[in-house]
Amino acid sequence: MFAGDDVLDAVARQVIFYADNLTSDDGWPAFGPRAVRAGVRGVLALPLATSAGSGALNLYARSPGAFGVVDRAKGVILASLASLAPSAPYAHEDDDRRTSNLVTALTTREIIGQAPGVYMERERISGDQAFDVLRRASQHLNRKLRDVAQDLVGTDEQPDTGQLPTTP
Repeated sequence: MFAGDDVLDAVARQVIFYADNLTSDDGWPAFGPRAVRAGVRGVLALPLATSAGSGALNLYARSPGAFGVVDRAKGVILASLASLAPSAPYAHEDDDRRTSNLVTALTTREIIGQAPGVYMERERISGDQAFDVLRRASQHLNRKLRDVAQDLVGTDEQPDTGQLPTTP
């Protein structure tokens, strides 16, 4: 409703501001008279600190003394809950992204673990030699190791390492 001094003070200082009666409160010389002309007599400005930035929850009353001690305490609780709301979707996105990354990592680990075994069986070479072939193929083809490993596990093709095959 209003963007007065109370909003700026609550945001900038991160403290609660309360005016019981704006007709007699000279704490906000620019905001107070304008609010009174609009019919507002009481203001409770509560800071909001969110991960997205800062803000304020401002409650206005038409009658003086409308916000008692219990009302101000409820306002603090409401502002605390309101501070959490803007960050909730981001937390959910982070959880989804983390879960997706873990599933990808586990799948990748499994495929990269299988590929040297497949190559060892086909070529009768050691595990270190098989992994070295996969590494060279990954570098030569400019592809991720997991993609080269997936191709090897999923097909009967040898990975292209960029070297000419040796003849026996």
